Amino acid sequence: MISSCLLFSCLAKAVPTDLDKLVNRWVQLEQQISTLNANWRERKPLLEQQLQLLKAENKTLSAMMQDDTTHNDEIDERRLALLSQQTELEKTQNRLSSQLEKVQQLLIGIYPQLPPPLQQQWETELLVLDSLSENGERLEKQLYLLDSMQKYNQRIVTHQTSMTFENHMEVQVEQVFLGTSRGWYVSLDGRFWGSGHSSPSGWVWQAQPTSVNADALLDFVTAIKNVNQAKLVSLPIVLGSKQYEN
Repeated sequence: MISSCLLFSCLAKAVPTDLDKLVNRWVQLEQQISTLNANWRERKPLLEQQLQLLKAENKTLSAMMQDDTTHNDEIDERRLALLSQQTELEKTQNRLSSQLEKVQQLLIGIYPQLPPPLQQQWETELLVLDSLSENGERLEKQLYLLDSMQKYNQRIVTHQTSMTFENHMEVQVEQVFLGTSRGWYVSLDGRFWGSGHSSPSGWVWQAQPTSVNADALLDFVTAIKNVNQAKLVSLPIVLGSKQYEN
């Protein structure tokens, strides 16, 4: 997307007060899954090695049990050692599964608070995530979802879609999103416009707010799509409980 200095001089990226909890949760989730990923990558070779050893041990033990000359005490001792290793491996996998489940529930909680285009992307991915059973695959999908949200926060996103207004009228609009916290929409004829933001209850659209007008939004869309023709645009940004123009 557009990374022009001229465009970014028009905007001050900020988060509304009611998004503080969402941002904190996202940061904590980033830290948690990064730690989880590091631990998994560190333990994966060891677990794979242990699994190979267990298979070899099991093969050897089976051969010994078929040998009539093998002492029963030695067989029992090695069987107990094998069971102990298997139990420890299962405990490690269960701990990882529990951590991945907690992260998955956090992602499901964040989902409705995302901008609608990102919600559409996550909807499919969350269904895939729910169908995965292998810990490695689940971790990879969770990292992908977090990465998509991080990339969304680093750019200005435009999205053309239809929205339903009064009397069930469907109108084609241009939507513009500043990260995952702020957005605007405007119809090409300028009759319908509004702003949106993320909230704990989900993404919220406000129709025709007095803080912004259709002409400014149309100019903003034009500036993003035609960087060579860009000009200064004034749009309201919420900082804390106060509203400013930039």
